[in-house]
Amino acid sequence: MRAALSRLSAALVIVIALMGVSLTSIGSTTAQDATPMAGGTPAADCPTTTPEENLAIAKRWFTDLPEGLADLVTDDFTIEPGMGADVQGREAVIGRLLAIAAAVPNSTHEYEVEATDGDKVILRWVGHGTFDAEYLGVQPTGEAVTLSGIHIFEIRCGKIAHIWAETNLHEVHLQLIGAGAAATPEATPGM
Repeated sequence: MRAALSRLSAALVIVIALMGVSLTSIGSTTAQDATPMAGGTPAADCPTTTPEENLAIAKRWFTDLPEGLADLVTDDFTIEPGMGADVQGREAVIGRLLAIAAAVPNSTHEYEVEATDGDKVILRWVGHGTFDAEYLGVQPTGEAVTLSGIHIFEIRCGKIAHIWAETNLHEVHLQLIGAGAAATPEATPGM
């Protein structure tokens, strides 16, 4: 487990370095400076946000969903889930997230890594909850499930415009079907 965490930490340092993010100095670039509107200046109805505000907006993705989604994302919102097709538009995302929220209604999240740079926010997170409703054709078990991942958020005008998401979906699927032990590298060669 410790070796896996060390590999994860090293990978995160590389991702953060590639994005030019400094964990010790957040800087003063606003999301609007990093993502200018047509004509080079933000629209009058585009609030200026600081990196700290962008971090708070990104964390709301995990706490305000699905009820607060309409106020949290832009109309042209896109999420690239890493596995599967991109989801575009507010309404399409709401449908997906309602299913997840119903399946694990009591989820909580912890943030292991937080970094910001202008309009970008990186969160390495771990979520916990109970599998209480059918999801992806799997019947609920009432058992605890753990999901983890890395999300990179793009914030525009005080809202989430884009998310690039990587999660441990294979391991979660094994948890949902009751095969959590098979999720270890020893039990699943090549994982």
